[in-house]
Amino acid sequence: MDFLLRTRPDSVLVQFPGLYPQTIWGKNPSMFNFTVETNNYAADVMTYQIKQLFPPRYWKPLPYKINGMSFKQYTDETEKFQRELQQAGITTFVSDEAYLLSRFSGFKDMTDFVNYNRYFLFAGLADEIRKEIKTINENIARGTE
Repeated sequence: MDFLLRTRPDSVLVQFPGLYPQTIWGKNPSMFNFTVETNNYAADVMTYQIKQLFPPRYWKPLPYKINGMSFKQYTDETEKFQRELQQAGITTFVSDEAYLLSRFSGFKDMTDFVNYNRYFLFAGLADEIRKEIKTINENIARGTE
């Protein structure tokens, strides 16, 4: 947190660790303080549906613990860290691509861009999304932000 407060990045992606089969962590979970809670781990994670636009508290629990913490505990800890960053004025949950699009979107800042786009997607406002894409493309073609 101290490093992030000193460097003030435009955005920070914050996510709890993912345990994927055939990775170093997936092959040696106990070495990295993961506890797998299923016999069908590979099949369970291969069919797991990430609800990307929703906070993890609304996701189906993943079948592993981290440092003995349940899914709820480690997702709560992740969300707490995100909130602390946001309260310090550092945006979270913005990919590099979204950041670049926000620069040409016509929104006054990245927070508005993220909030409006989340709303557009949740509400199914295809016309608003089309208008935004048109604005982004026009601004990129002109070379203006």
